[in-house]
Amino acid sequence: MTTEFLIYLAKVALSILLLMGLFKAALAADHSFARNRFYLMGAVLWSIFVPLLTTQWSSEPVAVIAPTYTISLPELVVTAKGTATASSGWGDPTTIILTIYLTGAAIFLLRMMGAYARVLYIIATSNDYTIDSYNIKVTRAAIAPFAFFGWIVFPENLIDHRDLTKMLLHERVHSRQLHSIDLLLGELFTVFQWFNPASWMLKKLITENHEYTADRAVIDLGVSTYEYQASLVNATVGREVVPVNHFSLILIKKRIKMMNKNRNSTWLRVKSLLVPAAFVAALSLTSFTVEMGVNRSINSNETSSEASVQKQPSKAKATPSTVKKEDKTQEFQVVEQMPYFGKQKSSSKSEMMRFLAMNTQYPKEAAEKDIQGTVYVQFVVTKKGKITKTKVIHEAHPLLNEEAIRVTKLMPDWTPGKQKGKKVNVVFVLPVKFVLEGKKVSTSTTITIPSENTVNIDSKNKPMYTINGIEYAGDVNTIDTHYIKSISIYKDAASCAKYGDKSKNGIVNIKLKNGVTTPTTLDGPTVTGYK
Repeated sequence: MTTEFLIYLAKVALSILLLMGLFKAALAADHSFARNRFYLMGAVLWSIFVPLLTTQWSSEPVAVIAPTYTISLPELVVTAKGTATASSGWGDPTTIILTIYLTGAAIFLLRMMGAYARVLYIIATSNDYTIDSYNIKVTRAAIAPFAFFGWIVFPENLIDHRDLTKMLLHERVHSRQLHSIDLLLGELFTVFQWFNPASWMLKKLITENHEYTADRAVIDLGVSTYEYQASLVNATVGREVVPVNHFSLILIKKRIKMMNKNRNSTWLRVKSLLVPAAFVAALSLTSFTVEMGVNRSINSNETSSEASVQKQPSKAKATPSTVKKEDKTQEFQVVEQMPYFGKQKSSSKSEMMRFLAMNTQYPKEAAEKDIQGTVYVQFVVTKKGKITKTKVIHEAHPLLNEEAIRVTKLMPDWTPGKQKGKKVNVVFVLPVKFVLEGKKVSTSTTITIPSENTVNIDSKNKPMYTINGIEYAGDVNTIDTHYIKSISIYKDAASCAKYGDKSKNGIVNIKLKNGVTTPTTLDGPTVTGYK
């Protein structure tokens, strides 16, 4: 879920960046204030909700490296003195990024809440006042006038100001048009996208458009432009600015410039055509999807001839002998809803590690003989949640193999996985690492194929691995040898050229059988023994 949320954040950022860039370049300086308000609010809602439709949300806490699907679990250390779980969360870049993001969001949210608490306090401590049939709030605070939803607030020392009526007309426009809703939405979006400069630009543009709108409404009532501009400056100097008033000198300069700008209705109508084009462009920019796995299935009983027959269309009438029945033993590596240990998904990882810690023991004889290594156990979680077809696909030592198989078979029922709403069988690989304290595990890598040929590679001169010609960064020892068709080693310049320095020690290409991908691999426990 962490990865998906970060992808969603990126899509929102890209969308608002494009929409604000187009607005600033083509629409911000126009007098079509109602259209601009619609554009800005539409940009916020569009950027929040449209990326939700194109983001693949998954409740599985997974990290995916094609063509494998890896469930990341914290490493568990089982010792003679007890158990401890080594936290690996901080090693995950997505966890670090999410932590930084949430910290920033919390800081800006608290800052926003503090600012609005100040506004509410001013309103609560102000006195009711009526001027020219307008009900307003009068405060002793040295602030500039502002409107917040239905409240209009003025400082006490402006009540007798000669430009009070002009300022009242201005704030009444803000109040009647509910500009506070736009401001609040812009503030919340800025908290949500605090890292994105476009979100801060959005908040600024919303404010400017509100002021332009209110200024134009006052001038349209017959107020002299020159006198009104002078009153803006007089009302601002030396007064506190709160989040809902916008009397900064820089903004006043822009407002005066906008008031003096000529309108070009024809050009405005032409520019309005950019609005739908901008939203379509934003949709195109954020419509990408990120594959979170490889949804392919394998069948241990399937042959290449059967696969080729299935691909050939047949015009003849189907008969019992030519129609392939649904294989109820079909096994998947990746499904829409992956299985999980126990009954509660939220605690499945911790519960599984706790179970393994309590039940895994370092074989006494293996410890006495300095035997250690990693055993890879493959098993199937059936559609009923049962653990079946348990077998070792990468051996260490018979004593260690036996213990790894034993603890795997002890696991209680899982919650089964689902594909297209139906429960299915899913293949997993569990690595169980046995380590003797003070000993080092061998650093060589061995790949065994069905023909019993073995390739031993020193880790110091480790080549680049590819599976079916695609770079593979995972552990090749997790690949079931039954699925390997052939292994080829390339050291010629032509084969290595496209990969650069990564292939300077050669390329080992593992070719899998047709329709086969590597099974899902769990990060298993590390069992520490003492002599």
